[in-house]
Amino acid sequence: MQNPKFERFKKYFRRPGASIQEIVREPTAGGVVFRRNKDNEVEILLIQDAKDRWTIPKGHIEEGETAQQTAKREIGEEAGLAWQDPLPLPPG
Repeated sequence: MQNPKFERFKKYFRRPGASIQEIVREPTAGGVVFRRNKDNEVEILLIQDAKDRWTIPKGHIEEGETAQQTAKREIGEEAGLAWQDPLPLPPG
């Protein structure tokens, strides 16, 4: 005789019908966007992706695009930020 408690939870332990046959690896690029707040603490920008996960802005490198171009584009698209080249550090 089956345990009724087990039968109730059995549906959560079924094996999925389809399996992944091949893993596709695609190059991606992104960037860590940060700032220092008034207390000089580092704040890092995170975005919420389509699967409700928190991550940095990133995406697939399109044909003819460099990783740096992709990172700039993705930061703009996903975070709504305009890219600015970093300011040069002062000497010494």
